Amino acid sequence: MFSKVNRYVFIGGFILASLLIMQVHNVFFHPVERGFDATGHIAYVTYVQRLHAIPTAAEDWEFYQPPLYYLLASLMPNLTFLKFFGVLAYIIIMTAAYLLYKHYFKSLETALLGTLVVATFPVLLYMSLSIGNEFFSATLITVSLVYYLLHRKLTDTSTIILGILLAASLAAKATSLVLIAAIGIDQLLLSKTWHKKLIPLSVLMIITIGLGGGYYIRNFMIYQNPLITPDKLPELFFFKQQVVERNFHFFTTLQGFLKLDLFQSHHYSFLSGTYFSWFYDAHNVIVPVQEFSKAGALLVLLSIPIFLFILIGFVLTLKTFKEKDRIFGIYTIMLLGSYVTYNIHLPYYSTVKGSFIMSMAIPLGYFFLKGWEKYRVRRSYMYSYLFLYGLLVIKNMWILDAWY
Repeated sequence: MFSKVNRYVFIGGFILASLLIMQVHNVFFHPVERGFDATGHIAYVTYVQRLHAIPTAAEDWEFYQPPLYYLLASLMPNLTFLKFFGVLAYIIIMTAAYLLYKHYFKSLETALLGTLVVATFPVLLYMSLSIGNEFFSATLITVSLVYYLLHRKLTDTSTIILGILLAASLAAKATSLVLIAAIGIDQLLLSKTWHKKLIPLSVLMIITIGLGGGYYIRNFMIYQNPLITPDKLPELFFFKQQVVERNFHFFTTLQGFLKLDLFQSHHYSFLSGTYFSWFYDAHNVIVPVQEFSKAGALLVLLSIPIFLFILIGFVLTLKTFKEKDRIFGIYTIMLLGSYVTYNIHLPYYSTVKGSFIMSMAIPLGYFFLKGWEKYRVRRSYMYSYLFLYGLLVIKNMWILDAWY
């Protein structure tokens, strides 16, 4: 007979192993050109391989991206290996999640429960197969965040290591600036004599910018803008998508939820568009284009308990604002704020997608565990629920021969 602990380990291990098998299977069946601007990212990789140089933002649509991902990708023998690189990054995020939750909750079963929640986020599953720097960036940000949380009282050694990790994150994507700012705020709040933190924080920033900021410095020298993007070069690039007005209705309407409009709500609703692209594949990165999916609708409905526990844990974290976990709240608010700002700045359907906030996955897993602990739901119930939920995720995300 299994003990309760062994039973939970078996259930968790079975779902995690099944998800990993699915990801390996999907590597061979997922077309390399499917994904957000995948052809543009492939063109970047090809450019680096052919010319052994880093392009400038004016040369092509995706060439404004920081170069680290593409430099590593150029070393891969083919694009299939690059997809396996994404699966490896997925494993790294799961490992980081387990280590962090084990550190915080001191329980193997609880840590495994939180890891299962993170592992079954569809946004991580479909983005890990996509060619592009977004998932790679989310992985580096996640590793940096976890390392920081395990070494918050910075020593000389941990400052250097964290600086290197943040530099790599910065060289992968500018989203890391949100984490850098959140860490700075958290460090200043750690001590009543906050000015004493300025020296170690300055050292951390010097390492981060010195190692990871070269691309941004070059952008400033060429374009007078370190964060140059295609929309800042209207004489070269223009958006072909229809403008969707960013008004109060767009940011608050629940119409997409009421209609279960899985594949079109990001055209008119910020909330449902973001939710369906996090808890499902609303942009059809893996799931084939279709009018409606019964399995997808069931998956979205079954994700509601996860979302509610996340919401409860988020509110509790902000309400208590304890030293040990306040950075989860700080980072989440700042990242969501930048996501909203980005949507206001670029009012197109393609900017409503959960992949922009993927690096929030581990904080959301933490909020889930905190919300779950608040209501003392029996662990056996949660594992049974996540077992069924995990199987439904696999049902929806396992690529079939007839899909493409």
